[in-house]
Amino acid sequence: MQAKPSKQQVAAVHAVLYERRRLQNLHDEMQSIAVELNLDPRARLSPRDTRNPPGSGPNWFVPSTGAVDPAVLDAAKRCDKIAAILSEIAGELDGVDIPRADRDDLQSALSGEAAVWTLRGRSWRNPRPERDPQRFAATVAAHVQASVEAGYTVRAYRKRISELGKLA
Repeated sequence: MQAKPSKQQVAAVHAVLYERRRLQNLHDEMQSIAVELNLDPRARLSPRDTRNPPGSGPNWFVPSTGAVDPAVLDAAKRCDKIAAILSEIAGELDGVDIPRADRDDLQSALSGEAAVWTLRGRSWRNPRPERDPQRFAATVAAHVQASVEAGYTVRAYRKRISELGKLA
């Protein structure tokens, strides 16, 4: 980001990034993943739930068959939905009148985050563990790092308009 964005430019970006329906969908998908994967230590599980204690994570595989647990597969589908929503947001930024470099960085940040969700879902639905978990983790970390770096350059677009002071 070379010049500070105008309040109108920030507002236009906000209209895309913070569209209520999509934010609600993202929240719902992430909450559902937390439930399906038993990530909430405050959850109330049935005493017969084999995932006890609450917050201890999922049963990755069905013991009797070795297949990936259906709840994990559902969570993996939700990862794909989250990635699709983030990609949709990135695509809608094409129609926003801001400098091309800023748009590229915003889209890169969103695309990097979408890539992480895609990798996560792909890994979860894979019936065989990663052969090289360190390489997999490095791939995920590279996407996260690229997303953070791209997002940092355009952080003014994510601020509240009232925080921006006097802009051009």
